[in-house]
Amino acid sequence: MPDTMSKKEQDQSAAENVPDSKTESVIGYIQAIEKASMRWFDEVSKFEKMDSAYYWPLLTQIYRNDAKGRRTSLSDAEKFVPHLSASQVRRAITIAEEAGFVSLSDPHKRPRYVKLQPKAASLIEDTAEFALTEMSRFLSPD
Repeated sequence: MPDTMSKKEQDQSAAENVPDSKTESVIGYIQAIEKASMRWFDEVSKFEKMDSAYYWPLLTQIYRNDAKGRRTSLSDAEKFVPHLSASQVRRAITIAEEAGFVSLSDPHKRPRYVKLQPKAASLIEDTAEFALTEMSRFLSPD
């Protein structure tokens, strides 16, 4: 049987269609992540040349390694952003070092290690805490 609803009735029906609670939660989580990522980019982009999205995976992986007591070699860090070449990641690390986000071990000793500075660790923690706080609003009852 063909659909006999007029265009106006279809539009009205679509407007009345309310997403279920799962969909609302997913939308809420997406919004929380977007808000947290905007905070991250606002802070990181204050530093010259650090406006690229690949600083999040690069710095958070170094953060995870530091938190677990594992040192991050420069060659390991080069693999943290797979869509960049090793030289591009090294350049990103140099820029992050100039901005005070990471430190590099002595260039005359091998292997070289990358360590997160408190400034970057604090920014990562603040961003994660903000995202969790925003997400928790969707877990607690109204």
